[in-house]
Amino acid sequence: MPARPAPMYDNPYDAPFWAACRSGELQMQRCTVCLSFQYPAGPICSNCRSTAVEWHPLSGRGKVFSWVRFHRQYYPEFPPPYLCLSVALEEGPLLITNPTADHDGADPVIGQAIVLEVEHFDDISVPVARLLSGLGAAGS
Repeated sequence: MPARPAPMYDNPYDAPFWAACRSGELQMQRCTVCLSFQYPAGPICSNCRSTAVEWHPLSGRGKVFSWVRFHRQYYPEFPPPYLCLSVALEEGPLLITNPTADHDGADPVIGQAIVLEVEHFDDISVPVARLLSGLGAAGS
């Protein structure tokens, strides 16, 4: 697959997220006090301010929250038009991503079920959304 712009790795709290992606897994930081998932990661829970945060696997299921089709080229690796999705994960947080490489280019539908997958590129691995047919919970 073609190269992509590398994510910014300047936030040390995100390192476990990218390490999990390289292993083909999806993980997110979770507070052990209030059980809230949070992204991006940080030193404290964004919900209750506890410092008791750990990394937990994600189901990978969610729904399209919003989307945009870009018609302007910002990176040579992303020739327009291309889609960006905001997906609401089953665990709660929103994640910005792209559809899988084999997506047919059709417009997503708000509420459309997705399953996150990890696509491996030359030097990075990123979560992408497989758009499922129909509305409702992924897998239903």
